[in-house]
Amino acid sequence: MKSSAYKLLIIGCLAIVLFACSSSSDDDDNDSAPNANNTVSQRLVQSTSQGADGSTGSIATEYSEQGHIQRQTFRTDGDVTTVFTFETTDTGQLIRRSQDTDQDGEENFSSLYVYGNGTDLSRVYRVGSNSLIDLVEVFEFEDSLAVSRTTLDVDNVATIDEVDESTGVVVNRRDFTYVNGQLTVNRVDSDGDSEFDLTETYTYNPDGTLATVQLDSAVDGAVSTSSFVYEQGPCVPNFANSVTGYFCVVTR
Repeated sequence: MKSSAYKLLIIGCLAIVLFACSSSSDDDDNDSAPNANNTVSQRLVQSTSQGADGSTGSIATEYSEQGHIQRQTFRTDGDVTTVFTFETTDTGQLIRRSQDTDQDGEENFSSLYVYGNGTDLSRVYRVGSNSLIDLVEVFEFEDSLAVSRTTLDVDNVATIDEVDESTGVVVNRRDFTYVNGQLTVNRVDSDGDSEFDLTETYTYNPDGTLATVQLDSAVDGAVSTSSFVYEQGPCVPNFANSVTGYFCVVTR
Protein backbone atom coordinates (compact mmCIF):
# COMPACT_ATOMS: atom_id res chain seq x y z
CA MET A 1 0.00 0.00 0.00
CA LYS A 2 2.78 2.44 0.86
CA SER A 3 4.38 2.14 -2.55
CA SER A 4 1.17 2.70 -4.50
CA ALA A 5 0.05 5.50 -2.18
CA TYR A 6 3.38 7.25 -2.52
CA LYS A 7 3.15 7.08 -6.29
CA LEU A 8 -0.32 8.57 -6.01
CA LEU A 9 1.08 11.59 -4.19
CA ILE A 10 3.55 12.23 -7.03
CA ILE A 11 0.81 11.86 -9.63
CA GLY A 12 -1.70 13.89 -7.65
CA CYS A 13 0.46 16.90 -6.93
CA LEU A 14 1.06 17.35 -10.60
CA ALA A 15 -1.97 16.01 -12.18
CA ILE A 16 -3.86 18.57 -10.17
CA VAL A 17 -1.59 20.83 -12.20
CA LEU A 18 -4.33 23.19 -11.91
CA PHE A 19 -2.37 26.02 -10.58
CA ALA A 20 -4.33 28.97 -9.33
CA CYS A 21 -2.29 31.74 -7.82
CA SER A 22 -1.79 35.32 -6.88
CA SER A 23 1.15 36.95 -8.57
CA SER A 24 3.15 39.96 -9.56
CA SER A 25 2.80 41.68 -12.92
CA ASP A 26 4.44 40.30 -16.06
CA ASP A 27 6.02 43.74 -16.45
CA ASP A 28 8.79 42.92 -13.97
CA ASP A 29 12.16 43.25 -15.68
CA ASN A 30 14.06 41.79 -12.74
CA ASP A 31 12.75 38.61 -11.13
CA SER A 32 13.83 39.77 -7.68
CA ALA A 33 12.49 43.31 -7.95
CA PRO A 34 9.05 44.36 -6.65
CA ASN A 35 6.54 45.54 -9.24
CA ALA A 36 4.67 48.83 -9.36
CA ASN A 37 2.39 47.64 -6.54
CA ASN A 38 5.42 46.82 -4.39
CA THR A 39 4.66 43.10 -4.50
CA VAL A 40 6.94 40.15 -5.08
CA SER A 41 5.63 36.79 -6.25
CA GLN A 42 7.17 33.57 -5.04
CA ARG A 43 6.66 30.71 -7.49
CA LEU A 44 7.02 27.03 -6.66
CA VAL A 45 9.92 25.48 -8.57
CA GLN A 46 10.67 22.23 -6.75
CA SER A 47 8.87 19.74 -4.54
CA THR A 48 10.70 16.82 -2.94
CA SER A 49 9.03 13.84 -1.27
CA GLN A 50 10.54 11.33 1.14
CA GLY A 51 8.65 8.06 1.46
CA ALA A 52 8.36 6.07 4.66
CA ASP A 53 9.76 3.14 2.68
CA GLY A 54 12.92 5.11 1.82
CA SER A 55 11.90 6.10 -1.70
CA THR A 56 12.25 9.68 -2.92
CA GLY A 57 10.42 11.72 -5.51
CA SER A 58 10.59 15.20 -6.93
CA ILE A 59 8.74 17.53 -9.28
CA ALA A 60 10.57 20.42 -10.97
CA THR A 61 8.46 23.22 -12.47
CA GLU A 62 9.69 25.62 -15.16
CA TYR A 63 8.13 28.95 -16.18
CA SER A 64 8.31 31.21 -19.21
CA GLU A 65 9.71 34.74 -18.98
CA GLN A 66 6.12 35.94 -18.65
CA GLY A 67 5.45 33.62 -15.71
CA HIS A 68 3.45 30.94 -17.52
CA ILE A 69 3.84 27.28 -16.59
CA GLN A 70 5.88 25.57 -19.33
CA ARG A 71 7.19 22.23 -18.14
CA GLN A 72 7.21 19.84 -15.20
CA THR A 73 9.60 16.94 -14.69
CA PHE A 74 8.84 14.06 -12.31
CA ARG A 75 11.60 11.94 -10.82
CA THR A 76 11.46 8.84 -8.62
CA ASP A 77 14.66 7.84 -6.82
CA GLY A 78 16.52 10.21 -9.15
CA ASP A 79 15.20 8.79 -12.42
CA VAL A 80 12.93 10.81 -14.70
CA THR A 81 9.55 9.07 -14.93
CA THR A 82 7.21 11.62 -16.55
CA VAL A 83 7.50 14.97 -18.31
CA PHE A 84 4.60 17.38 -18.76
CA THR A 85 4.75 20.26 -21.24
CA PHE A 86 2.02 22.91 -21.35
CA GLU A 87 0.35 25.21 -23.82
CA THR A 88 -1.23 28.38 -22.43
CA THR A 89 -3.21 31.34 -23.69
CA ASP A 90 -1.66 34.80 -23.82
CA THR A 91 -3.25 35.45 -20.44
CA GLY A 92 -1.71 32.33 -18.86
CA GLN A 93 -4.63 29.91 -18.79
CA LEU A 94 -3.71 26.31 -19.45
CA ILE A 95 -5.04 24.97 -22.75
CA ARG A 96 -3.30 21.66 -23.26
CA ARG A 97 -0.84 19.37 -21.49
CA SER A 98 1.37 16.85 -23.26
CA GLN A 99 2.59 13.84 -21.25
CA ASP A 100 5.63 11.70 -22.01
CA THR A 101 5.62 8.70 -19.65
CA ASP A 102 8.40 6.56 -21.14
CA GLN A 103 11.08 9.15 -21.98
CA ASP A 104 11.16 8.46 -25.69
CA GLY A 105 10.33 12.05 -26.64
CA GLU A 106 6.89 11.02 -27.91
CA GLU A 107 3.53 12.02 -26.45
CA ASN A 108 1.71 9.21 -24.63
CA PHE A 109 -1.26 11.22 -23.39
CA SER A 110 -2.56 14.76 -23.65
CA SER A 111 -5.04 16.70 -21.54
CA LEU A 112 -7.48 19.45 -22.53
CA TYR A 113 -8.52 22.19 -20.07
CA VAL A 114 -11.99 23.76 -19.90
CA TYR A 115 -12.98 26.77 -17.76
CA GLY A 116 -16.60 26.76 -16.64
CA ASN A 117 -17.05 30.46 -16.00
CA GLY A 118 -14.10 31.68 -18.00
CA THR A 119 -11.75 31.84 -15.01
CA ASP A 120 -12.03 28.68 -12.83
CA LEU A 121 -10.88 25.37 -14.25
CA SER A 122 -13.88 23.01 -14.21
CA ARG A 123 -12.93 20.08 -16.47
CA VAL A 124 -9.76 18.29 -17.61
CA TYR A 125 -10.13 15.76 -20.42
CA ARG A 126 -7.42 13.13 -20.97
CA VAL A 127 -6.77 12.02 -24.53
CA GLY A 128 -5.05 8.69 -25.18
CA SER A 129 -2.59 7.72 -27.88
CA ASN A 130 -5.58 6.70 -30.02
CA SER A 131 -6.73 10.37 -30.00
CA LEU A 132 -9.86 9.45 -28.02
CA ILE A 133 -10.93 10.91 -24.66
CA ASP A 134 -10.87 8.23 -21.95
CA LEU A 135 -10.89 10.15 -18.65
CA VAL A 136 -12.43 13.38 -17.39
CA GLU A 137 -11.69 15.24 -14.15
CA VAL A 138 -14.72 17.16 -12.88
CA PHE A 139 -14.40 19.96 -10.30
CA GLU A 140 -17.23 21.08 -8.05
CA PHE A 141 -17.19 24.56 -6.53
CA GLU A 142 -18.59 26.42 -3.54
CA ASP A 143 -18.35 30.09 -4.37
CA SER A 144 -14.86 30.47 -5.84
CA LEU A 145 -13.29 27.45 -4.11
CA ALA A 146 -12.98 24.03 -5.72
CA VAL A 147 -14.22 21.62 -3.05
CA SER A 148 -13.94 18.32 -4.92
CA ARG A 149 -12.45 16.68 -7.99
CA THR A 150 -13.88 13.45 -9.37
CA THR A 151 -12.08 11.44 -12.04
CA LEU A 152 -14.37 9.46 -14.34
CA ASP A 153 -13.49 6.68 -16.77
CA VAL A 154 -15.63 7.45 -19.81
CA ASP A 155 -16.37 5.70 -23.09
CA ASN A 156 -13.68 6.51 -25.63
CA VAL A 157 -15.01 9.44 -27.66
CA ALA A 158 -13.50 11.82 -30.16
CA THR A 159 -14.65 15.21 -28.84
CA ILE A 160 -15.50 16.89 -25.54
CA ASP A 161 -19.12 17.32 -26.64
CA GLU A 162 -19.48 13.53 -26.84
CA VAL A 163 -18.40 12.86 -23.25
CA ASP A 164 -21.27 11.53 -21.13
CA GLU A 165 -20.33 12.13 -17.49
CA SER A 166 -23.51 10.42 -16.26
CA THR A 167 -22.25 7.03 -17.47
CA GLY A 168 -18.64 7.50 -16.39
CA VAL A 169 -17.18 5.19 -13.75
CA VAL A 170 -15.62 6.94 -10.76
CA VAL A 171 -11.97 5.91 -10.43
CA ASN A 172 -10.74 8.60 -8.04
CA ARG A 173 -12.17 11.37 -5.88
CA ARG A 174 -10.58 14.17 -3.91
CA ASP A 175 -12.30 16.43 -1.38
CA PHE A 176 -10.60 19.71 -0.49
CA THR A 177 -10.76 21.69 2.77
CA TYR A 178 -9.62 25.30 3.15
CA VAL A 179 -8.84 27.70 5.97
CA ASN A 180 -8.95 31.38 5.02
CA GLY A 181 -8.72 30.36 1.36
CA GLN A 182 -5.64 28.16 1.84
CA LEU A 183 -5.88 24.46 0.98
CA THR A 184 -5.26 22.57 4.23
CA VAL A 185 -6.58 19.02 3.73
CA ASN A 186 -7.01 16.81 0.66
CA ARG A 187 -8.90 13.58 1.33
CA VAL A 188 -8.44 10.96 -1.39
CA ASP A 189 -10.55 8.01 -2.47
CA SER A 190 -7.83 6.45 -4.63
CA ASP A 191 -9.87 3.59 -6.13
CA GLY A 192 -13.41 4.92 -6.46
CA ASP A 193 -14.92 2.72 -3.75
CA SER A 194 -16.43 5.74 -1.91
CA GLU A 195 -13.97 5.31 0.99
CA PHE A 196 -11.29 7.93 1.65
CA ASP A 197 -8.09 5.93 2.08
CA LEU A 198 -5.46 8.68 1.88
CA THR A 199 -5.15 12.13 3.43
CA GLU A 200 -2.80 14.97 2.50
CA THR A 201 -2.28 17.63 5.19
CA TYR A 202 -0.78 20.99 4.17
CA THR A 203 1.23 23.41 6.32
CA TYR A 204 2.38 26.89 5.31
CA ASN A 205 5.19 29.31 6.07
CA PRO A 206 4.35 32.75 7.50
CA ASP A 207 4.72 34.33 4.04
CA GLY A 208 2.05 32.01 2.59
CA THR A 209 4.39 29.65 0.73
CA LEU A 210 3.84 25.93 1.19
CA ALA A 211 6.03 24.33 3.86
CA THR A 212 5.11 20.64 3.97
CA VAL A 213 2.56 18.09 2.77
CA GLN A 214 2.12 14.97 4.89
CA LEU A 215 0.54 11.96 3.17
CA ASP A 216 -1.10 9.39 5.44
CA SER A 217 -2.83 6.12 4.65
CA ALA A 218 -5.94 5.06 6.57
CA VAL A 219 -4.43 1.57 6.75
CA ASP A 220 -0.66 2.05 7.01
CA GLY A 221 -0.26 5.45 8.63
CA ALA A 222 2.44 7.85 7.44
CA VAL A 223 3.39 7.34 3.79
CA SER A 224 5.51 10.36 2.84
CA THR A 225 6.38 13.97 3.59
CA SER A 226 7.02 16.61 0.94
CA SER A 227 8.97 19.86 1.17
CA PHE A 228 8.98 22.79 -1.27
CA VAL A 229 11.35 25.34 -2.79
CA TYR A 230 10.23 28.70 -4.19
CA GLU A 231 11.94 31.42 -6.17
CA GLN A 232 11.10 35.05 -6.87
CA GLY A 233 9.80 35.67 -10.36
CA PRO A 234 6.72 36.53 -12.41
CA CYS A 235 3.83 34.11 -12.10
CA VAL A 236 0.57 34.64 -13.99
CA PRO A 237 -2.54 34.08 -11.81
CA ASN A 238 -4.76 32.46 -14.42
CA PHE A 239 -3.58 28.85 -14.31
CA ALA A 240 -6.61 27.00 -13.05
CA ASN A 241 -8.54 27.17 -9.76
CA SER A 242 -8.13 27.29 -5.98
CA VAL A 243 -6.75 23.78 -5.50
CA THR A 244 -3.13 24.76 -5.98
CA GLY A 245 -3.17 28.40 -4.94
CA TYR A 246 0.18 27.79 -3.24
CA PHE A 247 2.01 27.63 -6.59
CA CYS A 248 2.28 31.43 -6.76
CA VAL A 249 2.21 33.55 -3.63
CA VAL A 250 2.48 37.33 -3.22
CA THR A 251 4.86 37.90 -0.32
CA ARG A 252 4.73 41.71 -0.11
